[in-house]
Amino acid sequence: MRKHYVRTSLIVGVAVFVISLFVLVALGSPAPYVGGLFIAFIVFEISFYHLFAKNREERNGF
Repeated sequence: MRKHYVRTSLIVGVAVFVISLFVLVALGSPAPYVGGLFIAFIVFEISFYHLFAKNREERNGF
């Protein structure tokens, strides 16, 4: 796994955390930090899986 993929997934996760934190605070959520972390973790995992699958396809020649 290339470091670029991990770095990209982390950047996506942090960006989604910041955006979701602002949205949850604006909506008046009782726990915006927990909600933001949960949403960011889910998006981080999805982006990491996507990049991992893309890397696997490149290695296998599909």
